[in-house]
Amino acid sequence: MSERLLALPALMNDRESAMIYLAALAFPKARGEFELFCESVRLCATNPTRKLDKKYVSSINRATKAIYELRVPAAMVANMVEMRVVRAISAGTAIQIDTALDTVQKAIKHYAPRAPKYRHHRDFRRHVWDTSTAVLHLALGFGHHALNGEPLPLLPLIANPHWVEAAVRNAKFHGGMLAKSIDGLELVTLCNEDNLTADMFAQLPDVRYRRSGKWGDLTD
Repeated sequence: MSERLLALPALMNDRESAMIYLAALAFPKARGEFELFCESVRLCATNPTRKLDKKYVSSINRATKAIYELRVPAAMVANMVEMRVVRAISAGTAIQIDTALDTVQKAIKHYAPRAPKYRHHRDFRRHVWDTSTAVLHLALGFGHHALNGEPLPLLPLIANPHWVEAAVRNAKFHGGMLAKSIDGLELVTLCNEDNLTADMFAQLPDVRYRRSGKWGDLTD
């Protein structure tokens, strides 16, 4: 962390948490994109009046599109799958629910025509669902606490990070639910040991960020 960032108010610790959450949500398997997004946000924080270079603006735009065109729609499908399992368990008929794959396919076919992009179910599966499975819990946590039905710009969400603690707690809950609802998920965890809110991230499911086929920490 740079000296300039350390010199900012203590609230920046919460802003760092929001930045890391959104970076992981947008780029769960692209470490270079993850780091470029964080660099772009920090440049905005250290000098708000500075005009960013095109590559930093593009990074923030890519993150925004990834979250609202891919992750949030995937979360809508994941929520449908979760609710089917919850209803089956509540009714005492858990053994009668469909297989996880069949349930996901049905949920995708039901939701895809209303998606903001990739509205054919095969395209949705390939571009939205398959690229988002590692962060479904983060997408569900974000959707419940930051969206309120509207796609919000990312920088204001980072500048006003009141949503992060509730989002992380909700992501923890959904991580457990998703593990029961969908077979074979490998969910990323967030870790930022220099952050005052690191204890919140520690509550997320204990699995790791994958880089080049290997598992490592987000703070490598």
